[in-house]
Amino acid sequence: MRSRTAPGWAHPPHRRGRGNTIRHRNNCRAPSWANWNDASPGTAQTAVGWEEIRSQPGVSSDTWILSWQGVEAGQAAAEAGHPVVMTPAQHCYLDLAVSMDADDPGYYWAGTVDLRQAWTYDPTEGMSQAAAARVQGVQACLWTEIVTRPDEAEFMWFPRLLAVAEVAWGHAPGDSYERFESRARHWMSLLAHLGIAGRDERQGW
Repeated sequence: MRSRTAPGWAHPPHRRGRGNTIRHRNNCRAPSWANWNDASPGTAQTAVGWEEIRSQPGVSSDTWILSWQGVEAGQAAAEAGHPVVMTPAQHCYLDLAVSMDADDPGYYWAGTVDLRQAWTYDPTEGMSQAAAARVQGVQACLWTEIVTRPDEAEFMWFPRLLAVAEVAWGHAPGDSYERFESRARHWMSLLAHLGIAGRDERQGW
């Protein structure tokens, strides 16, 4: 996993070199979920895990699955009867860079996520009607290994978080990215008045 940081986004001393020790989660061994699933029925607890836990024994179809490496795992989990939260990196990971520009902060292990890519995502595409009904929503993620200040987080969030929010609500019939982009300009102006340091359109959305 590699990252690029714009000037002023350097890690503080206690974080320098940490990038060399980060490993993809798919290299980590997931714990056995058998005992957890045995304990969950009849309680207020719900078992939730990343897509890898489906490979573990004893994971019931009541377990919620978060699909993060792509859409395929979420589709398969939903078809198998799991409640699913779709959070594919290629559309929902806001710690990925917006572009391949060398000064654009963020990771790019799963490509880049610009505003259009975030907004045009359809979380139920390719699923049967029954599986689509098991999609509980979408989740935007911002992992903060390279974020050291609130304004840096705001820069990574906005306006892309606006796009993910519209995906979660569902697009209105006849809507278009161009119409959304116009709405985004309005909302970004309001956020600026509130002191939110989002990404300027001149930098590319």
